[in-house]
Amino acid sequence: MHLEDYLLQRIAFLLLGTSFLCFAVPLAKRLPGVPGQKPYFIVSASLLLVFSSCLGYIYVEKFQTRLKNRIAYREAFLEYNKYPTSRMLTHDITYQPKGSQFSATSRMKVQNQKKVKMDRLLLFLNPGLEIDKIESDGQNLPFHRDRQIVVIEHSLAPGEKIELEIEYGGSIDEDIYQVNIPDEDFFAPVVYTSFHENYGKRSAFVSDKFTLLVPEVMWYPTAVPPVEMQASKEVNFTAYTLRVKKPGEMTVSTMHIGRTIVHKRVLLCVHACTLLRFSTNYLAIFVQVLHIFREFFVSLSYAR
Repeated sequence: MHLEDYLLQRIAFLLLGTSFLCFAVPLAKRLPGVPGQKPYFIVSASLLLVFSSCLGYIYVEKFQTRLKNRIAYREAFLEYNKYPTSRMLTHDITYQPKGSQFSATSRMKVQNQKKVKMDRLLLFLNPGLEIDKIESDGQNLPFHRDRQIVVIEHSLAPGEKIELEIEYGGSIDEDIYQVNIPDEDFFAPVVYTSFHENYGKRSAFVSDKFTLLVPEVMWYPTAVPPVEMQASKEVNFTAYTLRVKKPGEMTVSTMHIGRTIVHKRVLLCVHACTLLRFSTNYLAIFVQVLHIFREFFVSLSYAR
């Protein structure tokens, strides 16, 4: 989890416990003739109680804000789900790390593979990233954003293609990660690997020492959302190219197709294609089934 949230929670409980101890001191029996300092303990306990309550309120409010963000992102997906989406044929990403932030340039070829005309193009990008410009053939294209939805005011006829260049950067908003997961499971203290990748309570890491980015946080523009709020899911197979600019002391290496790792001060940028993600999900289901069978046979052995 986030270190600042962890420390905020622990400090709030520490101050709350200390305030209760201070409140309990005046209630303790003292030896006859020994002067007490009850007012000092009461004042100190009251101040600690107020301070711990403020820290606790800040801690809870941060989670309430994250919950509201996830609800808003979920509603945005559902609102724009009725509009047709294009297909991204090729996507060339140039990534440049900048400490806790990054900048990137995406050059992509997009096609309308529907049988109807698209009055505007829809792309999907992490809401924490700011778009500097969107160009096509050297001309700026007007656009506006609705949270994670990028609406480009450009029409496409059936079968028509367009090349786009998008410059963007900033920091990752992790609340966008897999908004199809129920909020009670997403914020649960225990992380179930059937819902999440096994990355702990964080879904993205960006720093000068270690960076981990997965497709579900939408750190690069996509033509279809990485998660689907309804039963049907659209598939977009894209030829990706990833370049890391000025990695400094980081060393770039490739683990396998669709996944790039930069380590020694590690940068991990994942843009696995849908086919790879599907096979990973099937593997996770297979492992879960094996686990169920194992528990069943273990219970039988104990019954005997």
